[in-house]
Amino acid sequence: MYNLIVTAQEGAWGKSIGQYDYGRGRVVHGYTTNVLQEAFKNDLGKLANLPSLFAYEYGTTFPAQIGWITKVEERQSTVRIHYRMEPNFPTISMDRLKELAWELDLGNVELYNTHLAVKDVDLLSVLLNAEIITKEQASVGPAPAASRPYVLHISPQVFRVPDGDPDPTLASVMMPFGKEFTPVYEALKAACTDAGIKLERVDNIWQEDAIIDDIFSLLYRSSYVICDFSGKNPNVFYEAGIAHTLGRPVIPIVQKEDHVPFDLRHRRFQLYENSKDGLVELKGAVTKRLKTLLSNKKR
Repeated sequence: MYNLIVTAQEGAWGKSIGQYDYGRGRVVHGYTTNVLQEAFKNDLGKLANLPSLFAYEYGTTFPAQIGWITKVEERQSTVRIHYRMEPNFPTISMDRLKELAWELDLGNVELYNTHLAVKDVDLLSVLLNAEIITKEQASVGPAPAASRPYVLHISPQVFRVPDGDPDPTLASVMMPFGKEFTPVYEALKAACTDAGIKLERVDNIWQEDAIIDDIFSLLYRSSYVICDFSGKNPNVFYEAGIAHTLGRPVIPIVQKEDHVPFDLRHRRFQLYENSKDGLVELKGAVTKRLKTLLSNKKR
């Protein structure tokens, strides 16, 4: 996780050590999942355990910086953060932040608002993959372990864990099975082909006695998961949760924005139209996203 700390005050992060005040309603509220809001609401001091991206609102000319919150104080409706910047880290331009918006979980309008949010993203790993920082820099800070991948040991009781590791050339798609989604599936399959990987859908395989085992097996074996939330299909919601728990990169697509679950609406998703032109656009967007993910894995 990391803290995203945004201000419209130009030069606010110009000091190596400083402090900044926010209204309580702007701290760990908007642009933060309900789960993380609940985890931090009674103990903002835990923000000091996370690496922090100190950014400015769109329209300013100042670059973002990397640092740490050293202390948090609350007085009535005000939250004061004390911070320290990492002196040897490079700054990050606004254009570079835009390029990394998906990886950093930045909403479409998030950098238009002064706020402090907590993101369920490994900040230093993203910056390392983007070649903004070095491996040595990725291990610094008061809580460097927070910047390293966390290994989740799972022992499911409902389905069987397959043997072996995920296939680096396999993507899966979780989507409704209606005939109207066949052209969507074909567009996604073409996108994967263009990215140099193969795509599977659970109705095309039969390896286990129970379908839930086939679903879990496919998600487990996949290195990338595309989820189509169109129609608010509860099965797709469930499968997306499994993919997130397994740590698989999820590419959300949807025909209507309000079909995205509330707890996932803060994350970037690809809107599309189920039409000839709309599917061409969808194919291009998914191909681009997959190529980015593949490139990041090779670094």
